[in-house]
Amino acid sequence: MFSKSTIFLILCLTVVGGIFIAWASRGLEAKTRWSAVILLCLIGIILISVFWSSRRVKIIGFAILFFVFGVWRYGASNPQINSNHIAYYNNAGRRILRGVVASADIREKSSRLTLNLIGDFGGKILVTTEVYPRYQYGDFLEIACSPEAPEKFEDFDYPGYLSRFDIYSVCYGQSDDIKKIASGKGNSAYAYVLAWKQRVQETIRQILPMPEASLLSGLVIGESRDLPQDIQDDFSRAGITHIIAVSGLNITLIASVVLALLLSLGLWRKHAFYGASIFLFFYILLIGAPASAVRAGIMGFLILLAQRLGRLSSAVNSIIFAGLVMLLINPKILLYDIGFQLSFAASLGIIYLQPIFQKIPEATRKKFRARFSKTIADAGEKPILQFLSSIICLTLAAQSATLPLTMYYFGRLSVIAPLANILVVPLITALTIWGFVSIILGMIYWFLGFAAGALIYFPLTYIMRVTHLLAKISYASLDLKMAGWMVAAYYLVLTAGAVWYNKKLKQ
Repeated sequence: MFSKSTIFLILCLTVVGGIFIAWASRGLEAKTRWSAVILLCLIGIILISVFWSSRRVKIIGFAILFFVFGVWRYGASNPQINSNHIAYYNNAGRRILRGVVASADIREKSSRLTLNLIGDFGGKILVTTEVYPRYQYGDFLEIACSPEAPEKFEDFDYPGYLSRFDIYSVCYGQSDDIKKIASGKGNSAYAYVLAWKQRVQETIRQILPMPEASLLSGLVIGESRDLPQDIQDDFSRAGITHIIAVSGLNITLIASVVLALLLSLGLWRKHAFYGASIFLFFYILLIGAPASAVRAGIMGFLILLAQRLGRLSSAVNSIIFAGLVMLLINPKILLYDIGFQLSFAASLGIIYLQPIFQKIPEATRKKFRARFSKTIADAGEKPILQFLSSIICLTLAAQSATLPLTMYYFGRLSVIAPLANILVVPLITALTIWGFVSIILGMIYWFLGFAAGALIYFPLTYIMRVTHLLAKISYASLDLKMAGWMVAAYYLVLTAGAVWYNKKLKQ
């Protein structure tokens, strides 16, 4: 008979399944889809009503209803495209639009402004224009442009990507087509957060030279656009791009690394959990608390909680429930938010696979300890060995769980990634912490920040040099794309094997 934990897991997964099926069947006629939904709903109600005394059948009935709820939630997330919505006028000529800038993405050759439209048209539109004059969050603009439906690229569903931001229209305008009417029309608290983030970037440029400044900016706030393209290519080939982006995988790894570091320093697990959770909370605040980082932070916190409690089923259910809540808020992140997928996969990988990586080489580890532990203990470096061992297992677990997703989306297999992560990831937490210390000192007085920044100059240089050397190795990275069915097969086999092995460990 199913336990309460198993029933909870089944019901959560059926909602997720409903969201996925609703997305997969979006090409069908609305009448056909809703007829099937009504039929399933009736079947679920009948099973529950008629077979109430049968627990198994009752669970099936509730699972069907939860599945229907998932289908409905995805449908409800799509806007009504009528004459009041800007998408109704896609590809229908030039319009005069008014709206408030919700985000301003300033790039080298263009600016991308997301506008919340007001007045005659509702909805959002993504406006691509020239870099200058520069606009920022909260500016009230009037734009003359021709709304268009976003087009798919060769291997990229751009309309789907934008739909997760509720954007269904794009337009292109010159600087002469845009007129600024007012400023400061956004949320004042969020405007303050963005101003803080901008000040952090300016301080980093004052206390460090390029490209080390760009690398630190990527590490602490995820802004690495100033990093030279050749260095970005090296990070991509070495499989460590996640460290220079506010990604779910990166935040999950940072949270786990902080916990491992505090444990290696001799703290009790309870105290290490509180310390790592506090660090995670302030880290997300300091990087501006974007939605992607908040979601990743929740996953990271649940990973810490799982390692604190040590109960596998509770940890998995907590992570799946958190993911479900995020999907109910925005169902489109299931298919169109790579960061969410990587964060979710990395979280489950750390829970299921890290214990396996810690157990498989047990004989080798015993021999290693028998041979070297006395020397290390005499040198006072045993905590360092424990910390590095935890980082290796953690990195391998996260990499194994996210490998098929990276191959599916980016068509690249970084053969050197495990070694690169082992050589780089242990430094990230210390660099992030000291980076923030240097930034705060630099805000007080630039020379204090400069002096503190000197201590992280060489570690930053080390990361770039090591990454460059590894990326130069022949066949360090292979162009291999994994098909969708292969991704599904990989995760089925990995999940089955991990569940079986963890049950075996318990026995």
